[in-house]
Parts: sequence; C-alpha cells; structure tokens
Amino acid sequence: MESGDTEGALYMLRALADDGVAAAMAEIGVFHETGTDPVKEDLGEAIKWYRRAADSGDMEGLLAMARLHLTGQGVPVDYEISREYYQAIVEKVEDRRALFGLAWIFHKGFGVCPDLGRAEEFYLRANAAGHLLARKWLAAMYWSNGRHLKAAWHWISAIVKIWFTALFDKRSLKLHRQL
Repeated sequence: MESGDTEGALYMLRALADDGVAAAMAEIGVFHETGTDPVKEDLGEAIKWYRRAADSGDMEGLLAMARLHLTGQGVPVDYEISREYYQAIVEKVEDRRALFGLAWIFHKGFGVCPDLGRAEEFYLRANAAGHLLARKWLAAMYWSNGRHLKAAWHWISAIVKIWFTALFDKRSLKLHRQL
C-alpha cells in the first residue's frame, strides 16, 4: 500500500483472507467501504468482509460492525448489537474507538436510558487512550448540564490536543476512523 501498488496489496490481502487471516478480511472491507482504487465503493461488499473479520474475532471487524450498526450505514440501526460489539472489545483491550462508542451510546441514550455517569467514565477513558474527539464531547455534555467551567476547561484541552496532533502527528489525522 505504501508503495502505491493498491492492486498488488489487494491481491495479497485476498490471498491472506482466503487463508483465514481476519485482519486481511477487515482491510478488504475498508477497500470496499472507501472505494480504494481498484475497488469501487460497495458498502454491501464491505459489510460482508467486516462481518467475516468480526466473526473471526478481529478487532477492526468488530469496530466496523459496531460503527455501522450505531449509524445505520448499510445495516439496520441496532444500538444493542453496537453496544455488545463495543463492550466485547473493551473487555479485551482499552480501545479508544470502542470506549468512545460506549460513551456516545450512554451520553445520547441510544438503546439505553441516558447515563451521564457512565458516559463521563467512558469519555475520560477514551481520552486517556488517545481518542481525539472524546474530550470535545465530554465538554459538550458538561455544558448542557450546566457545568460551564468544567466544560470550558475540556473544550480548551480538546482544541489544544487536536491542534498539536494536526501539527506533529501525521499518523493520527484519520478523524473519520475515530468511532
């Protein structure tokens, strides 16, 4: 991929996926979801590959399926399934995207009664794990609940963190993959 040979990379990924490598399945899903040349954008095909990866226990596949069920892209919105995927990931590893997904679910009350205490806990854990937008959403939650000083502190911290990341860490600019 880094050399620009996406066709060759896709060929290798398919060979690995045929051998049962779940990470390769998830990456093929990304090709189909984003329409990475030489593959045309096809969300249905992406879901097929993500589901295979998720069924094999691959974290990227699990995250993709959780995100898709949360947003209703290509699959029916199902907050319970999304929450279960995120919780399964968090039980294994402190993944910033899964922690953020759980925070958002509890903050917004997607399929659960809103629980701002749990939302705060997951936003803080996601922030500690390196999620770029967790602190911003934590600030929004504080602001809407009248905790303006605390909200202002988190807004400023979020802006500084995102700004420094944009300036110095070119690897973390994939904001679209923060969920």
